[in-house]
Amino acid sequence: MEKALEQQKMWFWIALISSILAVVGIPMIPIFASAKIWWLMTVGIVFVAHGFYGLALYWMAYSNARRRVRLIYAITEENILTLDKLAAQISYGQRETDLMIKKLITDSYISGYYYENGTLIKREEEKKTRLVRAECPACGAPVDAGEGECVCEYCGTHFKVEVKLK
Repeated sequence: MEKALEQQKMWFWIALISSILAVVGIPMIPIFASAKIWWLMTVGIVFVAHGFYGLALYWMAYSNARRRVRLIYAITEENILTLDKLAAQISYGQRETDLMIKKLITDSYISGYYYENGTLIKREEEKKTRLVRAECPACGAPVDAGEGECVCEYCGTHFKVEVKLK
């Protein structure tokens, strides 16, 4: 979520600053042209041209970043996991939402889920077991085992291991 929020903030500032520069560039052209300060007039032309060609792209990138943050929030915080409900949340079509979910997973914006047939499914958290070095009671072979029943790799004997904390 942090990565998506940072990108949203970045695109907002790029779009806002470009908007301001485009507006500032308009009066720069005639003011500095009449004062014959050509390099500042050129800067004004660059600001206006940059704004004319770039503003729509920057604000669209910001809009997409907001939509991405909203989708991540719906999945992780609101626990909305079906394609149709997620599409309704971000006001996108199901096809576009489907592509966006796949991209969020592949680009590691969300983790702990897999996506199958229009539904996000939480991965079961793997049980974290502490491995200890045990000795097989039958053959004496060393065995790396977690707490509970284990099997000796050498002789096939089943035995229980208890992990005692000190």
